[in-house]
Amino acid sequence: GAGNFNARIVTNLPADGIYLIIANSSERGETGNYSLQANVRP
Repeated sequence: GAGNFNARIVTNLPADGIYLIIANSSERGETGNYSLQANVRP
């Protein structure tokens, strides 16, 4: 992210289906909260 430790990924998935999202820290032993958001567009 811009000037902070947040990462943002914006993408359009090509088809209906089941997708797996894996979130992890960048350094071993780091902990914290994760927030995931998915939107469906018609």
